[in-house]
Amino acid sequence: MKHRTATTGVAALAALPLVPADALGHTSEQSFVLLLPTKLYISAGIMAVALTVLILAVAPSFTSRRAFATRRLLAIEPPVELKTATSLVSLLLLGTLIGLGFFGSHDPLSNPLPLAIWTVWWMAMLFIQGVAGDIWGWINPWTGLHRLLVRNGRDGFVPALPDWACHSIAITSLLAFHIFALADPAPDDPKRLAGFVFAYWVFSFIGMLIFGRIVWFEKCECFSVLFSLFARLSPFRLSAGRFEFGLSGWQLVRMERVPTGMALFALIALGTGSFDGLNETFWWLALIGVNPLEFPGRSAVIAETVVGLLAAPILLVAVFGTCTWAGTLLAGSNGTAGKTSFGTAFRRLAVSVLPIALGYHFAHYLTAFMVNIQYAVATVSDPLHTGADYLGLGNFYVTTGFFNTRDSVRIIWLTQCFAVVAGHVLAVIAAHEIACRIFGTGRQAFLSQLPVSVFMILYTLLSLWLLASPRGA
Repeated sequence: MKHRTATTGVAALAALPLVPADALGHTSEQSFVLLLPTKLYISAGIMAVALTVLILAVAPSFTSRRAFATRRLLAIEPPVELKTATSLVSLLLLGTLIGLGFFGSHDPLSNPLPLAIWTVWWMAMLFIQGVAGDIWGWINPWTGLHRLLVRNGRDGFVPALPDWACHSIAITSLLAFHIFALADPAPDDPKRLAGFVFAYWVFSFIGMLIFGRIVWFEKCECFSVLFSLFARLSPFRLSAGRFEFGLSGWQLVRMERVPTGMALFALIALGTGSFDGLNETFWWLALIGVNPLEFPGRSAVIAETVVGLLAAPILLVAVFGTCTWAGTLLAGSNGTAGKTSFGTAFRRLAVSVLPIALGYHFAHYLTAFMVNIQYAVATVSDPLHTGADYLGLGNFYVTTGFFNTRDSVRIIWLTQCFAVVAGHVLAVIAAHEIACRIFGTGRQAFLSQLPVSVFMILYTLLSLWLLASPRGA
């Protein structure tokens, strides 16, 4: 495809909002076609992951344990009142954004709500959470108000739900969110989005009052569960007055008790994220009988999108479960039969896919973020379109020039490639260390990880292919 096609795609990218809609805002992050020898990069990425597997196979069994060793420093635990204050500020900001969504500009690229939700919160905040730690716990827009209302009262009005019921609420909510983001005809419409955000805030606040703050946010509220899991990827953790840091993912490998619902949630988070990239490709559009060069609009493929969005995580859970089951059999054939059950292995190993989810999240949204964050900055400078210039930007223009040269596109692609491969490498190391902890010895852990390692190598291929694949939606 000629360079003109890529330039046309980039021009479309600059004019579109972030979330998928009739304006194709969300799909825009992959709307330019890479004119690079991507097969070479993909092959190198796969080889890097495969080499990691081989190194772990021959390295001493304590190698991965030492890799995830941590250091501790004394730190001061911030007071709860400070968290209450930051949560209330977040709630005030969210209320203002919802009001602007209802009564502000109808343009998703100039209304602060769509840019704040899809660009700043969903794209950037989720990644920052995985790098810097649990920031979401400080800016959660529910907990501050709840602490004010329920200072000395009973936290919750019903008996504690079993874990499977709690995580079922989180899984259902996460799937509903992705259905709204990917299948709704106009999820970036400010008024429509404001209604969705307000309804979800009310739903979650009622759930917190009924089931209690701790239970609701640790097990039921999908975004808190997701952000909490991603925070475990951070090298840093502040807890009980101590600051602890180590290799990214060290908190994952130390999760000795992983409920089945949480394991399924982690896999579903990866599956929905991958489908977010898949549903825009020529391959998917051809599969559902749509000409990628004559896309009829999102309203024409709502059913297909919903079915694909539900089927992708189910397939991922089935494949990962099969690989874990096969690995458990291999480890058992080496004399450890009965020591580690399939259920234990599945629950513990499922969280090892989270580095893959984080790496792909960064790579998938990188190009959209580079464009839409400029619109966000311009909107902050003049949120009400009164001609104000609070940030002193002057005549500010959104640019997409970094998509127009081969060198800059190569840098973007290499950055995306590195994020994906690094996520898979880290997942392989984390899975190996978890296997060592539950199966006992290096050889048994290696045997148990053979099928899972093959899964991760192939998933590297899938992730890199999704980044480079042509898109027609």
